[in-house]
Amino acid sequence: ASDAQTCESAQLTSCFPAGVKRVPKVEFKIHDATMDSLKKDCKNADAISTCVNKLKIDGCQEEEKHHLQLLKDGLRSTRNSLCHENLYQSMHEWKRCRNKAMLDVCIREYNYERKTLEESGRLTRDERECSYGKYACILKAAEDCPSTSLARKAWNDFHNTIFDLHNCPRFDGSSGKQRCDAERFSRCFERAMDSIIFPDAHDDKSLAKDCKVLESVDSC
Repeated sequence: ASDAQTCESAQLTSCFPAGVKRVPKVEFKIHDATMDSLKKDCKNADAISTCVNKLKIDGCQEEEKHHLQLLKDGLRSTRNSLCHENLYQSMHEWKRCRNKAMLDVCIREYNYERKTLEESGRLTRDERECSYGKYACILKAAEDCPSTSLARKAWNDFHNTIFDLHNCPRFDGSSGKQRCDAERFSRCFERAMDSIIFPDAHDDKSLAKDCKVLESVDSC
């Protein structure tokens, strides 16, 4: 088959460690990054990006092709960030300018709010599946850091790639706000439609569940 008819999306998982579905082996840690760990992350990111970039996607359905192209571009940007020669120095500078006290408070409040929403059945599907809250806390704690920081870009690129892999809408890295666009809007409904049952008979339990799912779309 020609490239125009070929869709190799099923081979995506082969670009990641055996037995680990769509979970990148790039272990990028902001707290204890060393020269050796960053070299390892760069090597892993390069291997994954190269592998995914070789996948033929012209024959995929439009939506799938769009998602895979987004993933390819994101992985390439992540690879470039993790392999930048000045990243190690930038990591230490970013660690110094972060507001650790703010981060600790934000994470604690986020965990409490998440638990409360979960117990009341009001936790949105995006938050449950994508855990945006912790990422938002990290961005908030780094508000006083230079916007041009290599470490900040590497962190944004890496997490946006994680969101891509898990089919989660991305964050706008410049402001720490979730994107509000047609793509994000449709993703919210895709998730909801996977879960809504629309029971034939009157079933209070199923209807209540569908109601909560639709409420999550509204907040999403």
